[in-house]
Amino acid sequence: MSTLRHAPADWIPGQTRVRYLGHGPALSGAVGTFVGDSYPMSGTRPRGWLGVFVQFDGLSAHLDVDVADLEVVTA
Repeated sequence: MSTLRHAPADWIPGQTRVRYLGHGPALSGAVGTFVGDSYPMSGTRPRGWLGVFVQFDGLSAHLDVDVADLEVVTA
């Protein structure tokens, strides 16, 4: 079963700024604002993946990303 991932307790939605460190070339190094935890979509296993929504600068949509791929820029 998957391990649930969620934002650390000190991350504040709308205030904590993060940088993407993952391997997606389109987002590599992108900076954005933590929006909140995401939850598995309906129909997924109850212990499925849980990540965070980030509003990256210059993008209109919130993206669901793995917390392990982020570093805090400012809190």
